[in-house]
Amino acid sequence: MQAEIDRFLCGLAVERGRTANTIAAYRNDLQQLREYLMHTLDEGSWADVTPDVVRSYVWYLWDRGYAASTVARKLSAIRSFFRFLLDQNLIHSAPLATIAMPRVDRPPPESLPSEAVARLLALPAQDMTPTGLRDRALLELLYATGLRASEVVRLEVEDVSLASSTVRCLTRGRERLIPLPPRAEEALEAYLARGRLHFLQDREERALFLNYRGQRLTRQGLWLLVQGYAKEAGLDFRVNPQALRHSFAAHLLSEGVEMTEVQELLGHASLHTTLAYAHLQEKRDASHE
Repeated sequence: MQAEIDRFLCGLAVERGRTANTIAAYRNDLQQLREYLMHTLDEGSWADVTPDVVRSYVWYLWDRGYAASTVARKLSAIRSFFRFLLDQNLIHSAPLATIAMPRVDRPPPESLPSEAVARLLALPAQDMTPTGLRDRALLELLYATGLRASEVVRLEVEDVSLASSTVRCLTRGRERLIPLPPRAEEALEAYLARGRLHFLQDREERALFLNYRGQRLTRQGLWLLVQGYAKEAGLDFRVNPQALRHSFAAHLLSEGVEMTEVQELLGHASLHTTLAYAHLQEKRDASHE
């Protein structure tokens, strides 16, 4: 059983580029599960782990006084590991498929339905002027990366790498590289090639997004820009840069992306914060049943 854990952790480091802290957290969570199974399964293997075994393990964690956020983090790591085992044909079914995440005492953030996001992004895409190119790049980047409004306006030209399809974000001394999906990359490439020069007045200015005065776009300016497009799109609910960040996270989770991966993309220091998005998606899914 240890060999499979080691292979999984190696894959996280080499193939998925996870940080050392993330890998250490995965190792601790999986080792704890393995030690529990060694006392409950007689010469068992990962294929012998059933949903009932996982539920008993969850009760074991509760009995030991772990917080809901900690239990959820451990289950997220275990779910990732069993998905790896399933992909490697080492097990035939995922035992966590029917295991719900623990509830946390945090109100879920607001997010937008996919169709509302599509309407919002479509507006500047129809405008080939420098302003349209800038605004399209802004909206696509917000939704495609989950960056905070303050992070977006702090970006500089050098933070965008079209060669590696990534954007570099530095917040509170922590750096993260976020992949750029093709749509966002295309929008940024068009803005850099044909839009930014229109706003640029000082050749020494390195801010990525500029206003009409050739200065760095402010956070307030970004909020007004997003709200203006939301009004033009006829969206009858509150839309701001934070809503696009929430939508990015909720939509990724609905597509099956692991919670720990979403945590890294968002730059959350604690998985407890990311958990709220999972509960938001559960609530939305239940409303459509």
